[in-house]
Amino acid sequence: MASTNLRKHTSANPIQRLLIGRFMAAASAVLAGIDASRVLEVGCGEGFLIRHLRERHPGWQWEG
Repeated sequence: MASTNLRKHTSANPIQRLLIGRFMAAASAVLAGIDASRVLEVGCGEGFLIRHLRERHPGWQWEG
């Protein structure tokens, strides 16, 4: 059985996808003003957020 977190990120529901998209955009905005080269994501679950952020900050080292 898939976790609730996995279902949340893979849902076809347009409202759910909108909310997840807003969450991802907010996380990206928080990191936009940070001068970092290494990031540790704690509690990364299935890895959807770290994958999203890795695409937007390809020069950074990611652990999670």
